[in-house]
Formats: sequence, C-alpha cells, structure tokens
Amino acid sequence: MMYTEDYKKYTDDIVNWIENAAPEWNYYINFINGIGNTFGKHKTENLKQFISWEQEMKKRRNKDFLEIFPELKPWYKYCHDA
Repeated sequence: MMYTEDYKKYTDDIVNWIENAAPEWNYYINFINGIGNTFGKHKTENLKQFISWEQEMKKRRNKDFLEIFPELKPWYKYCHDA
C-alpha cells in the first residue's frame, strides 16, 4: 500500500515538529519533505533508506518515530516490510 498526496500533511507535521522540538535534526527536513512529495512514487530502496535513517535516529537521539507519529504506523510498517 502506497500513500497518496493527502498524507503529505503528516510529513508537514514531522517537519514542523523537527523545527520546534528537535532543531538539531534540521538536516533531515529536505529528506522528509522528499518523502512527502513522492507518496505513491516510492522505490523500495527509498523505503529501506527511511527505516535505516529512523533506526539511526532512535539510537543516536533516543527518539521513537512511532511514539511521536503513531498515525504513520501503517506507512512505517510498509517501509519496514519493503
């Protein structure tokens, strides 16, 4: 299942959260916006890169993506299973 553009609001929420709660992650804003801009057009490689990035952030910053954005769990699972 690939999400459509109507889910872009969730990546916008992530970007807003980074800007307000974790400005040290600003480097990833373009990456996250890229995800939002390509809903429905993802390649398996891109989905796996997201999971790799998320796991690294969990390790480095002790931030759990699914705790912060539980509404994106189906998309996260889709990426993880890619």
